[in-house]
Amino acid sequence: MSSVISSAAPGSAQPGIDVAVVMELLGSMKSTYGTLNQSLITLRDQGNRVKDLGPTMNEAHERLKDVHRSIDEHDAARAARVATVKDIIRGELRDQALVEMRNYIDARIKAEVEEQTAQQVGDQLVRDHLHGTPLEAQVEAGRAQVAAMRAAVENSKARQENASITWSDMDRPFKDVVRPDGSKSPSWPANLTSLLAYTDEKVAQLGRDYELFEHKERAQNVNAFLAHIGVVAVRLYH
Repeated sequence: MSSVISSAAPGSAQPGIDVAVVMELLGSMKSTYGTLNQSLITLRDQGNRVKDLGPTMNEAHERLKDVHRSIDEHDAARAARVATVKDIIRGELRDQALVEMRNYIDARIKAEVEEQTAQQVGDQLVRDHLHGTPLEAQVEAGRAQVAAMRAAVENSKARQENASITWSDMDRPFKDVVRPDGSKSPSWPANLTSLLAYTDEKVAQLGRDYELFEHKERAQNVNAFLAHIGVVAVRLYH
């Protein structure tokens, strides 16, 4: 049962103060104050903790920037490697294409020569037969034509090899360029050093062996022979 304190004068109608209610309100206020005080303490502790985390957060930020830099460097290195691989692939594909093109050209030349040889031999046999040429002579003529065509094919390949010879290849051997019968000149030089040591007469004889036009100047005869065997990067001037 709650106690009621009355402060009104006798005969007034004002109600009395309920002591139990007042005590309850005071207790509630005390509890609220305790809660607020604990909250303030907690906020202060959290503030100090955040303050303590300051350097750690800065360090984490720097580490994050380091990670970004490492990623960028890795991407740049990977891009460089990819570019290098692409260049290598392009180079290999280009070299492969050149080899395939050269093989195709050689095959075409060989096929054309064989076709022309067969046609020419056939035509010659028909002409010889109509003119009464002995069979033995016909066969010999056919062999000579076949030999000439074969020599033309081999000379084409040799000239392709000789085309890469320059002044830096003085001792590099010449690839043999033969005459229509398949033989090479007895005066055939081994390389540029050997050729340039020839006398005027020996150079002239070399040209005659290959039925080249004979010039008055030695340098012109040397140049004519070099052009005949496919050496295009070396020339003499008088």
